[in-house]
Amino acid sequence: MKKILKKLFSIVLLSFCSGCVSAQTPVPENTSEPGFDISNQNGGRPYAEFYPNPVTGNIVKIKSCKAIKTVEILNIIGKCIQLVSNTYNIYDDMTIVLQDYEPGMYLAKITFEDDRTIVKKLVIK
Repeated sequence: MKKILKKLFSIVLLSFCSGCVSAQTPVPENTSEPGFDISNQNGGRPYAEFYPNPVTGNIVKIKSCKAIKTVEILNIIGKCIQLVSNTYNIYDDMTIVLQDYEPGMYLAKITFEDDRTIVKKLVIK
């Protein structure tokens, strides 16, 4: 059963991510700003990290290199079950209150202020 779920997850993730990658715009060169920037260490791609992951309660925080516009929590088949907008444009620490989800694996589609997107795995215990 676990092998089937892993295979299903990889198929859904690949099909979902292929659409995200084509929608991303390339980062223009010679636009580096002085100071420390996490994206400089990630090849210019936007980066975000969830903590704690796996989630044991109903609160998860996101640390990112750019301001986040929206976070979509998706179930394993790709259906959006929660949409969170970042109305304050805080980028270094965003808190999301999760609804009462069943334990399992979820996907989080993060859209940044420049409309670039990434997909991260989120595990809820």
